[in-house]
Amino acid sequence: MSPVHVRILTGLACLALLLSSPVTRVLQAQAGGRSTQAPTPGAATRPVTIVSYVDILPASRAQAIDAFRTYRDASRAEAGFVALDIYEQQRRGAYYALVETWASAAALDAHEKAPHTAVLRAAMARLGISGFDQRPYGPLTVAPARPVNSQAVYVVTHVDVIPAPGTDAERILRTLAERSRTEAGSRRFDVLQHGMFP
Repeated sequence: MSPVHVRILTGLACLALLLSSPVTRVLQAQAGGRSTQAPTPGAATRPVTIVSYVDILPASRAQAIDAFRTYRDASRAEAGFVALDIYEQQRRGAYYALVETWASAAALDAHEKAPHTAVLRAAMARLGISGFDQRPYGPLTVAPARPVNSQAVYVVTHVDVIPAPGTDAERILRTLAERSRTEAGSRRFDVLQHGMFP
């Protein structure tokens, strides 16, 4: 049986003891709402989320943020754009995670061919000390985020699950997300499943 790869994104309105390294949201853009249901397998129009990681030279941090801002502004003008959040790891400055959602695989394909996407990749190759690690995800369970304040802490967590008899990782993660969303201070709790492991 294939392992299940999931990405969990949480937002808390206050500081808390967290198992994963917290991140700070650097830039954000959103168009439209989020579905609360998991996609139908094989659906041609299901949303696609891409999570990308890049490690930047600390001295190039300002240039990287400028490149991200230009990319964000150009991307949100595209057809099929849903959302883009860019996070910086707090304990390891200049390490970024880009979480972008597109309305469909076709919208993402068009975006991948856009000139500003090539410009961003070239900037990351010039400024980065790691490759541009990009991974496709689909929603397992997502919900609209609540408003945040300047004290908000975000956590991006990766979970690998190897299915075993008597276990149901998807149900456990959905339950965790649904219950976590009701907690005081919770702003957002999304679970994304790797596109290569449905």
